[in-house]
This record gives sequence, C-alpha cells and structure tokens, in this order.
Amino acid sequence: MSDEPKLEELDRLISMGKQKGYLTYDEVNDALPSDIVSLDQLDDIMSMFGALDIEVVDSAKAARLPSEMQRQAPAREEPDEEGGGETIDLSPGPVGRTEDPVRLYLREMGRVALLTREGEIALAKRIEEGREQVTNAILSTNLALERFRELREQLRRGEISVKDVVDVNEEEFSEEKEAELTRQVINAFGQVDRLLRERDALLEEARRLRQFHAEAYKRWAGHVRLLPGARELLGLLTDLGIPWAIATSGHRETAAPALELLRLPPGVPVVTRDVVDRAKPDPDLFLAAAAQLGVDIADALVVGDSVWDMLAARRARALGVGFLSGGYGQEELERAGAYRVYEDPADLLRHLDEVGVRLPTP
Repeated sequence: MSDEPKLEELDRLISMGKQKGYLTYDEVNDALPSDIVSLDQLDDIMSMFGALDIEVVDSAKAARLPSEMQRQAPAREEPDEEGGGETIDLSPGPVGRTEDPVRLYLREMGRVALLTREGEIALAKRIEEGREQVTNAILSTNLALERFRELREQLRRGEISVKDVVDVNEEEFSEEKEAELTRQVINAFGQVDRLLRERDALLEEARRLRQFHAEAYKRWAGHVRLLPGARELLGLLTDLGIPWAIATSGHRETAAPALELLRLPPGVPVVTRDVVDRAKPDPDLFLAAAAQLGVDIADALVVGDSVWDMLAARRARALGVGFLSGGYGQEELERAGAYRVYEDPADLLRHLDEVGVRLPTP
C-alpha cells in the first residue's frame, strides 16, 4: 500500500473523529493499513488522536459519546431519538490471543506502570545527565571549536542574527537588545575560544611531561627490583584459586618493565592509567579491576604502599592493606584507611590469615 492511501485513510479518520468527538475500535482498525504492526506506529497514531481530543471507545457498546464528554457539551433540549441512555462499557474484553492491533496496543500499554513522583524526578535527572554528557562530548571535539569560531565571525560580519545562535523571547526583543546580546555572544565565543586554546596548551604540556617521565623511567628500568615475596605471594594466591589483578597509576608503557618482572600468568587483568578517567585517590582503577575479575569491590582487598592507595580503596568500599615500601609510615597509612600495615609482600605472606585468607592445613 502506498503512502498516499494511508494518509487519505488517516485524514478520513481524523475528520470523522472531529465531527463525532470519538472513534470506535472497529473504525480505527478497519482504516489502518494491514502492514502497520509496530507498537511504535500505533503509539504515534493514538497520540495524534489524543492531541486532537478524539477518544477511541469500544465499538461494540459505544453508541454515543462517553458520559464525561456529554457533561462537557452544551445542554440542548432535544429528545433522545434512541430512547433511554445506555451505559458504555469500556472494560477490556477477555484476555486471550487477538490480532486487533488497537486492542494489542492498549493491552501492552496497560502493562506499563505509571511513574511515581520520585520516579519522574529520577528519570528527569537521568535525562539531564545524559544531555550534559552529550553536550560535553560534542563540545570537546575540534568540529565544535571550528563551529564556534565560524559563528563568531558570522556575527561580527552581520551575516547571521543572534537569534540564529541563542534562544530569545521574541515579544520582549528589540533592536537595542539584539545589538547588546550580539556583543555579549561574540565576547562569550571569544572567551570559549581562549579557554579551549589554553586547554590544548595544557594537554600538550601534559603529553610532553608524560613522555619525559617515560623516557626517564626507561633509563632507570634496569635498576627496578621486585619487593621481597612479591612473586611468591601472587603465586600462592593463584594456587589457592583466589582471583587477583594489577591496578597501577602508571601508564602501560612505563609499567611494562615491572610487569615483566612479575611474570604474570595468562589471563590476569592489568588495569593501567590509560584505561580509566581518573587516577588515585579516585577509585576508578580498583573499580575497573574488580569489574574485570567479576567480583564485588566490597569483597575485595586492595594492597598498596601509598596513602593515595588507601584513600582510593576506602572510596571504593574495599579493605585496604598497606606496605611500608612506599615511604609512608604506618600511622599515615592507617589514617588513610589501612586495615593492616606490613613491611612488604613477604611480611603479608606470613600473615595472610590476618586478612581472611585461609591456608590449607598440612
């Protein structure tokens, strides 16, 4: 069926509905094309009827408008040619298999629970957060920066109106206000351009510093040594079937030499700074590691040698265990949230029972 007959049928339905104030299920079902089977299509059509104040009622018993609509209509002293009034029963029919798309639509819609006020607020917040994320993503692109500069130049040359750039109240808008608003928008675009240039310069500086750090680290990579008991501790955890992962603030390139010394078994998750948005003391590294292990972070143990490790573990709701190898004292680590503090991995290996690891009995 072509689009033209479909539109003609819908126009006929709308005209009939406006004339009577309502439509019956049979009238809608007979007029709809047979290829309309999507609930989204039916939703659009029913929403259109609702916007036009056209009610859809049961065709079997809807001999006239519902009583609610009659009370709203002007009273007229006309005899009822059909005799006594008949109550319209809009209750749903028997639940069973139906091929009536209108009834199918209403049945499916009836299964959707109405939102509470708290649900509406939560949904509105999620929508607002989504819009903000999309906006931030768009504004972080070079295309957006070029568009800002293009709009600023077009406003300066008078090629476009400020009304094409920002929303304005037409009723209160005047030539004087347009000129002032144009000046403000041009200045705002200039500030955005300046801030974005500063951001790019900072990002470039951070990239150079990271590269310098990586080169310096490589020069000293040959002097890197494992802490006593590190490889033995990880080997025992593997033998006991206890899942573990590596989470480091270092980038993959700089962390590679130490990871090679550990001789990690295949399949051990390694989370580096490259794959998370924020480093410690934010918990992103540990949350990502727990997710890769498939465990609840609240059931995990975080081992580190800095106060930033302990703070991040606390924020992640994990149990923190500190080593003294990072230059921080026991009191500092405990203030940051460490449950226990040990000299090094070898010391922890001798006291695994203190952190809930059950060793097999000899």
